[in-house]
Amino acid sequence: MKQTLVLLLGIIFLASCEIIENEIVEIKPKARDITLKVDQVYNDSTISLRWDKYGASDFKKYSLFRYATVLQNGQLIQQRKELKSFDSPDSVTYMERDMPRSLRVVYQLYLSTDTATYAAGGASYTRPDITNVGLFNDALINTDKDYLYLCDMGTGTIIIFNYATNKAIRKLDLKGPIGYSALGSYGGYLNELYVPDANGWLYILDALTLETKEKLYIGGYQVTSVVEEAGKLFVSSSDLSFERMDDNSLKVYDRATLKLVGRTGTWSNTRLVLLKNPVSQTADIELIDITTNILPTDLTYYRFNSSGNPLAKREDSYHGDHPLDPALVKAFPDGQRFITASSGAVYNKNLQYEKVLAPSYTYNGRYLDFAFNGSGSLIYGVLNNENKIVAIDYPSGTITNTYATSLKPYRIFRDGNQLICLTKPEFSADSYFFVEKINVL
Repeated sequence: MKQTLVLLLGIIFLASCEIIENEIVEIKPKARDITLKVDQVYNDSTISLRWDKYGASDFKKYSLFRYATVLQNGQLIQQRKELKSFDSPDSVTYMERDMPRSLRVVYQLYLSTDTATYAAGGASYTRPDITNVGLFNDALINTDKDYLYLCDMGTGTIIIFNYATNKAIRKLDLKGPIGYSALGSYGGYLNELYVPDANGWLYILDALTLETKEKLYIGGYQVTSVVEEAGKLFVSSSDLSFERMDDNSLKVYDRATLKLVGRTGTWSNTRLVLLKNPVSQTADIELIDITTNILPTDLTYYRFNSSGNPLAKREDSYHGDHPLDPALVKAFPDGQRFITASSGAVYNKNLQYEKVLAPSYTYNGRYLDFAFNGSGSLIYGVLNNENKIVAIDYPSGTITNTYATSLKPYRIFRDGNQLICLTKPEFSADSYFFVEKINVL
């Protein structure tokens, strides 16, 4: 009885349906199935793009947009531009010939149908000639070659940037923390870069290629700084193997033989600064160092003969009474003074404190870096959180000139009659940096 009832209901249902023969049902592709790709690269700024054809009858148009971060009026902005729209579903290629100067360029294809517009495929392209990208917290200059050496002390990455051509030409990753590096001359011209690392080693690199020439084990668990003078390498380490009352971890090596020739030091792990007087008649070598790992921050003066043997050592009498900062310290051109800390504290080589350049109301965080004119009578100070560099008369401390920069200055050097300024945008996900040049007297 139940089977009969089901059969009768099935017959009734079929009788009520209209049978349509040869019906064509259009299955429309989905916009997300359309891929966009870089089809061919012709040169750094010329590429061709290709995407999949949308084959349904409700096609209206393709729209291709480009997104890039560009520098405009001293600010990095996100630029959005429609490159072209295509009314034919068979138009599936585009030649990009007008690419902006941006590290990453993103392309997005949109599909419009009779009913809606959809985001379809996307593609990105990284321009290989955009080389002014990288992190650094220390910098050196080689004015003979127009090179800046940008060092990321946390990762051990070093970039050589040619500030005449505005291009990075070399990059090295030492894959670990490094200390304060130094340039030096071996063989009569500036040709070596000395890089201390966090494992007790000193790298001697070719200053033009960044290839390793020598690797010298200094000892201890960390080497924090190095300077070179008169064929000698002065290295601040944590090597405490020489047992005396003082640490004696300031070690002196002969560059030619790489042999230890002298040893002294008050504290381990210091920042060394050479006090070089270009007109001095004496062959003695003078240094100061600032501690990096003790409080209060301390200061010591050293004098060596040309063989690297220590002759004199003198500690400061203040022991924290006045500002000292190992991360910000520069010697005056005549080697008679040095300036340190964000307040611009000036000491003479006898370790006597002279003055601070910053007004009392901006004592902290006033300056980020310093440079000098040839005589040291003018100090150029990078102002923190301002797009400015000031020229300060010394010893009066009077600001005699102000130079505007497009972006925020971070490091500064003087090359002849130009200030070479490393500047950064205030906000940049890609860590852009730029070189701005300022003509000075």
